[in-house]
Amino acid sequence: MDRRARRRPAAASAASSLLALVTGLFIQLSAGGCDESSLRADLYDSDVDNRPPVCGQTPNEVILMDACGLGAPCPSAHFYRRQSRCGGPLEQGEEDYDAAEFCVLQHLASGGHGRLSLNWECEDRAEDAAIYALGDGEAMLVTRVTSPCGDTCACEQEFRYRALERCTLRDLEFFADCLEATAPGDQLACMDIDNWFTGCSVAEPTCIP
Repeated sequence: MDRRARRRPAAASAASSLLALVTGLFIQLSAGGCDESSLRADLYDSDVDNRPPVCGQTPNEVILMDACGLGAPCPSAHFYRRQSRCGGPLEQGEEDYDAAEFCVLQHLASGGHGRLSLNWECEDRAEDAAIYALGDGEAMLVTRVTSPCGDTCACEQEFRYRALERCTLRDLEFFADCLEATAPGDQLACMDIDNWFTGCSVAEPTCIP
């Protein structure tokens, strides 16, 4: 199928007003008990229903980013940053991007706003990433790692967040070229998020570029 003929994803919603961010300040931190709701499936668009009970606490920085009200223009794509026997479609012999991967690259090539989600799962471990595209080539990035609990943990698994980062995206031409890539190695490199940014640094949450 000609990739150019695929339907373009719906345009991402613009960032919400400052009121939405202020409202987020009043959201309480998620409880740290064994509650599957603490996974915040609304943030990562991950299939959490089949996971065992998980313990963890969502940091305020992530809650504030979610309060920006950015749209989710694409379904969750595979997180290729992590190499393992539980590989993604491109690592399992697929000859082209799947619909979610193509959507993510197409959205980045458009320069639009939106919250893009990536997910990797392998047995009892998982890693998720949320990329908040703010426009003007800027994005916020946060990742979360889920792993088995130790003997002192009341749940079967626990999740921990890495620090929120502000990143500068590669130029739009990079992502447009990725949409036209056909070689498996080139496509895999295009889906490695380490190649999406020219630099990242720890930063405070923000809804504007």
